[in-house]
Amino acid sequence: MALGRFAARPVLILALAAVIGYDATGGSSAVAAGPDVAGEWQSGASSYRITTSGAKVKAQFQAVGPEGEALGFKSGDLSFEGTRTGNFIQGEQVIRYPASVPCYPKKARRVPFMAMILSDGRRIVIDWYNPSLNFQTCQHVDRSLGVTVLERRGG
Repeated sequence: MALGRFAARPVLILALAAVIGYDATGGSSAVAAGPDVAGEWQSGASSYRITTSGAKVKAQFQAVGPEGEALGFKSGDLSFEGTRTGNFIQGEQVIRYPASVPCYPKKARRVPFMAMILSDGRRIVIDWYNPSLNFQTCQHVDRSLGVTVLERRGG
């Protein structure tokens, strides 16, 4: 017997509920689900300290690698902050432009990101928007997807 075109909807709704961390009692189990992310993390030559408060997640640079230093990042600067739902984090990541770009006087801006925490708690994959600018007019002309992988430091 063929299933109607709407037969898969309950499965889709259940899958979505699992992703966003909804439980049957009407509450959210978002923060309780998945591994703890507080602690020290590494990406390339930069290291970060991630702190959490309930569903809120914040990452700050501990040590900044040469690429980040060239853009003006310093130890203690904010890397990203967001809200965690299960194994996902959504929020804003700080990006910086080279000093030669006149469009942003502080040379930094926030862009949206979404991150996935791997189930073993050893990696976080961050996808973020990288707006391309026309440096003469400071208008957005395009955007690309940037990807950063954080790996937990230590044992």
